[in-house]
Amino acid sequence: MPQNILISAEALFLLLGLAYWIRCLFTSKETPIWKAQNRLTRWKIPLSDFFLFLFVLLVFVFVGSQLVIFGLAKWTTEIKGNLLKETVVIGYATHLSCLIGWFAFSLMKPSIRLTQKISWAAAFKKGLLSLIIVLPPLLIIAATWEFLLKNFGISTAPQELIGILRSGENVPYLIAIVFLAVIIAPINEELLFRGGVFRFLYQRVPSWAAILISSSLFAILHGNWLSFLPLVLLGSLLCLLTQKSGSLKPAIFLHALFNLHSIIFIFSGIDI
Repeated sequence: MPQNILISAEALFLLLGLAYWIRCLFTSKETPIWKAQNRLTRWKIPLSDFFLFLFVLLVFVFVGSQLVIFGLAKWTTEIKGNLLKETVVIGYATHLSCLIGWFAFSLMKPSIRLTQKISWAAAFKKGLLSLIIVLPPLLIIAATWEFLLKNFGISTAPQELIGILRSGENVPYLIAIVFLAVIIAPINEELLFRGGVFRFLYQRVPSWAAILISSSLFAILHGNWLSFLPLVLLGSLLCLLTQKSGSLKPAIFLHALFNLHSIIFIFSGIDI
């Protein structure tokens, strides 16, 4: 029964998304997101400061990760070799260290903070609408990309971690990884890729190039060929949301909702 409910909800989301695309393409009653007014302020930062930004983040991530690895080696051995536990511990260490690095840099260069005001309720609404919009093309691109990878002899087998998550073992770690994926990672990655990389490129190259480059980096750093092209599409929409709203809040909500959507289907055992 839960699987039937999920499939019905997914079908409804897809129908709503298709209705949006039809409305955009064949009527004048809907203004597509890409035609909305740009509200993103230019982040006027020299190249040297941008490299400082990257350096600060790398230092914090390296130091934070090494401290965690040292602590694990010194105080416990039960995590080493356990993929789920290692993913949780290293994931939290990396994302939290990067977040601390971002805020440390923002104290030196306050201009990195976006100034456009938008309520959390409005941001959530934009994020949810964007998820509905992106699902139809995302599923089409994911299926096409998987077909191409198979024809080039590249493995499309699910990651080992997905099987571990579906096993339902180590519930505390499962809860921790859900919190990491739905709360911590979206905030950190939006601050880094849209608040940092995209905004830096946005002042130096055409908008489409800034979107493509930052979205490709976003996809590459996830380290999975199967999800590369779908993540480029998702990253592009995240950039557009930031560009059109002038705030990171809608992109954070879209990112969080997308990750939650993926996790729900992973736990359900349904492959989409």
